[in-house]
Amino acid sequence: MRVLILGMGRSGDAAARLLRREGAQVRIVDQQSGAGIEARAESLRLAGVEVFLGCVQSDDEPLGGLPPAILDGVSYAVLSPGVDTRGPWVSAVETQGISLMGEIELGFRRLRCPVIGVTGSKGKSTLVKLITEVLQSGGRQVEAGGNYGTPVSTLAMATAPLDAAVLEISSFQLERIVSFRPAVGILLNLQPDHLDRHDDMAAYLAIKARLFENMGAGDTVIIPEPLSDRLCNLERSACRRLTFGEGETADYRYRCGCVVRRSDRTVCLDLNGTYFGNPVTGLTAAAAVAAVESWGCDLRQMAQVVQRFQPLPHRMQEVGKVRGVRFIDDSKATNLAALEAGVMMANGAVRLIAGGMLKETPCENVKDLLVKRIRGLYLIGRDAAILQRVWGMTLPCRLCGDMETAVRCAFRDAVPGETVLLSPGAASFDQFSGYAERGERFKSVVDSLKDEEMQL
Repeated sequence: MRVLILGMGRSGDAAARLLRREGAQVRIVDQQSGAGIEARAESLRLAGVEVFLGCVQSDDEPLGGLPPAILDGVSYAVLSPGVDTRGPWVSAVETQGISLMGEIELGFRRLRCPVIGVTGSKGKSTLVKLITEVLQSGGRQVEAGGNYGTPVSTLAMATAPLDAAVLEISSFQLERIVSFRPAVGILLNLQPDHLDRHDDMAAYLAIKARLFENMGAGDTVIIPEPLSDRLCNLERSACRRLTFGEGETADYRYRCGCVVRRSDRTVCLDLNGTYFGNPVTGLTAAAAVAAVESWGCDLRQMAQVVQRFQPLPHRMQEVGKVRGVRFIDDSKATNLAALEAGVMMANGAVRLIAGGMLKETPCENVKDLLVKRIRGLYLIGRDAAILQRVWGMTLPCRLCGDMETAVRCAFRDAVPGETVLLSPGAASFDQFSGYAERGERFKSVVDSLKDEEMQL
């Protein structure tokens, strides 16, 4: 059997190795070239994979830019999540009558354990990490995977048996599922994101809801209570449905720093003084309680995990304090809803560094919160002028341009007790390779400020 893999990111690489282990002939194609990807390509070649790098995607090229004869003898194709399902490669494959599945689907069909699937717009990785650590604390053999952690195809090759896999699943990955069926499926939230790929919010919700489409009797669906009406088709499903939120009708309600179980109106988890003791990540904890209780976990173990929980890098991560001013890296905030959440989570007065490549406009919807909480705005990146135009009439704004200027200006203006928060509300690719590099650059400037203070 010959299989073609589109895209050689982490997922594509893992899929190639899984298929080679099963004895399939594997071809893999990617647009990138150069030293960075060539090392991985050579490793795959040594495993017996045919590798094609530097291939264009173009509607004007035969086979959409795929190499000639690459589809000859191919039984099916596997799609990495970074390859657009509407692009010329996918069109060329389907025009030839070749079936196509995502890497999540490929790995799932070979997993020998139940799956907890997590999707949403923001906070998915934190939820996956929390659920995984709670289940592990009870002695279960559990691994995190998908978009966070290990590719599903790699988990499928594990020799030691797993009790469960907790998978973060993006909308891109959900586009090409076929039989994927989690035992527990969680939609954490829905905010404007990736609308360049999904057209509008209705289409975006429809893709996210695909997480539940194969679920049935014995499975548990967990959704935000405000989305219940928009996911009314779940009422016809045989699966169990639980909700979480801040409203009184939620099965698991976040209220005043606690998670309250509706069935017996008891506080089942106290979050005060933890990373989850706020209305933003508190809802994440409420969803996690619903999930682990459906798994039969003791919430006393969860309380211990919550107390010691460490946030993931670039997600409201404190990176230093200088002269009483806190510095928080929330570079993962790549849209305005995430920026808003970051400001809500920061305690006290905030000096906000924002900007980059905006994913949505207008920016009016977060202005009321900013007026209440922000002492100064320090704008960077391609769309800084747009943010200044919308927010500058009511908020003190500075066009800083680059990260070092923004951090130093914010620090110079701040007083002890205030927070300098990097929560950009925009993508980073105008100035950085990704949100991680942006966050590291922020931290490096903070480290420089620390060194300078020590020398005084």
